[in-house]
Amino acid sequence: MHRFVFMAAVCAATALSLPAQAQAPRVDQALQDCMRLPDPDRNIKDCTTVIDRGASEKARTRAIAHLNRAIAYLQKGDGARGLADLDAAVTLDPSLAAAYYNRALYHHRAGDLARAKADYTHVVTIDPRMANAFGNRGNIHYAEGDFDAALKDFEQALQLLPDNAGLIHQIGVVHLAMSDPERAIAQFDRAIALAPKAPRFRFSRGRAYAQQGAFARAREDFAAAHAADTRHAESAACLKATEAALEAEGRRSAVPALPGYCVRDTERRT
Repeated sequence: MHRFVFMAAVCAATALSLPAQAQAPRVDQALQDCMRLPDPDRNIKDCTTVIDRGASEKARTRAIAHLNRAIAYLQKGDGARGLADLDAAVTLDPSLAAAYYNRALYHHRAGDLARAKADYTHVVTIDPRMANAFGNRGNIHYAEGDFDAALKDFEQALQLLPDNAGLIHQIGVVHLAMSDPERAIAQFDRAIALAPKAPRFRFSRGRAYAQQGAFARAREDFAAAHAADTRHAESAACLKATEAALEAEGRRSAVPALPGYCVRDTERRT
């Protein structure tokens, strides 16, 4: 399954600026540079200045400084310090959804799905408008085989991002995994109408048609997907498989079984 890529995909780090009501009336260069993220090294230096002020600075201000410094550390590849700052941010301000979201991304990319899912849940509890958190949690549910929960999250995300072709496609992929190709095709039709040049949408609909045994339509979609992206080996293989199936039907002989990846997503990815 292709990753939900609204953040990307579903997935750049989120930095925060200081809310207007919390801005100090004086010009505070360290604070401004911490919030603006001019570059990672300067950000680390200036956010550290803000953090080191301790209780003389508001807790939320320090939490945002930890968050922005975490992003800078992660940009530099220092995961340990980045994670420590994210932990500090949510400790200082448990209502800071962006800190939970960035920590969820960290755990998600590291393959720690349990921690990532817990943090995405914190995010949507604090801010139920964060579609990307619903989408990423849906990917985790899907990878775990909890298709009902995945559908619920993707549909919630779609309510927040109507006509998002990627989300519509994901819903179709879940229906396909649930052996419901008719519903899957309906979703893939919608996704293709919104993004007709996306080869993965055509490939997915080809899978659904193949699952139905509609090999002529499957061949058409696999051919379109392969023409749009000749590097995609699975579309080429599925095109050959459906051609063989059609030849067998024409001879009224037994139709050879298609490879599993031609009828469903055999490698669930987060």
